[in-house]
Amino acid sequence: MVVKRSSQSVRRRGGPIRRLRRWHRRLNYESADRPRTQWTMRVDIALVLSGVLAFVLMVLLQASVQRVKNTTTVDYVVEAREETVVLIPVGTADPGSNINTVHIVLKTAWAGWPIRTAIASLDPKVSWALPGLTDVVERTTQPGTPLSDHLELAPQIREALADSSDPDIRRFAEGYRLDVDYLVFSIVTGVTWMILWALCLPVIGLIGIGEGVTGRMGSARRRRLRRQNRCENCGYDLKGLDFTAACPECGELLT
Repeated sequence: MVVKRSSQSVRRRGGPIRRLRRWHRRLNYESADRPRTQWTMRVDIALVLSGVLAFVLMVLLQASVQRVKNTTTVDYVVEAREETVVLIPVGTADPGSNINTVHIVLKTAWAGWPIRTAIASLDPKVSWALPGLTDVVERTTQPGTPLSDHLELAPQIREALADSSDPDIRRFAEGYRLDVDYLVFSIVTGVTWMILWALCLPVIGLIGIGEGVTGRMGSARRRRLRRQNRCENCGYDLKGLDFTAACPECGELLT
C-alpha cells in the first residue's frame, strides 16, 4: 500500500531553518561530491567577522548616540543634624527651612540609532544654594554638575533619591543606568549583520578575481621560462644542466 503525502506535510518539513541551511550550502557551492574551496572558507569568515562587527557597532551606537526622552526636576531641603546634613523633600520639610535647597535634574534618553534599542538614565545634574550651612558644607553654592562620588553631598543625594516613593526617581540613585530592549537590539543587530555581510560579498569576489589574474600571470611567466630552459622560480639559465634535479641557484626542484 502506497501512502501519499499531502503537499502541506511536505511544506511543513521544509521549515525556515532547513531552507536557510539549503540556501547557505548553495551559496558555498557545497554538495556531496564537491569539497570546500577558498570561496566557501571566505564566505564563512565574512559571516563571522560581519556578525562581530555588527554587534560591536550596535553597542557603540547605543552607548554614544542618545536622544533625551523626558526631563524631571526634584527639589530637596537641606537640614543640618549633628554635624551632618539630611535631604528632605520640599513638600514634607518645614517651610521656614526652605532657604537651603538642592535642585536635581533627572533625564532619561533613548539610546541607539536609528532604532531605540535601550532607555538610558543619565547622571543626575545637581545644583544647590546653602547659605545657612556654612559651618557644615564647604561649598555653599554649586552650579549644575553631574552627580559623582567626588561631589560633596553625593552620599546624601543618592540616599534621598533611593528613598523616593517614585520608582522613576529611585532608578537614578546609582547614576548612569542602561535598560536594553534585547528583542529590538537582536533584530537591529541581525539586520545590520545581513547588510554588512552582503557588502562583504563583492569584496570577496574581487579578491578571487585578483587571485585568478595573478595566478594566470604566474602561469604564463613559468611557461615562458620553461620554454627558455630557465628556472621557473628565479629565472636561472639551466642550459647544459639537463640532468640536474634542482636549480643550483635557488634549490627549486626541476620538473
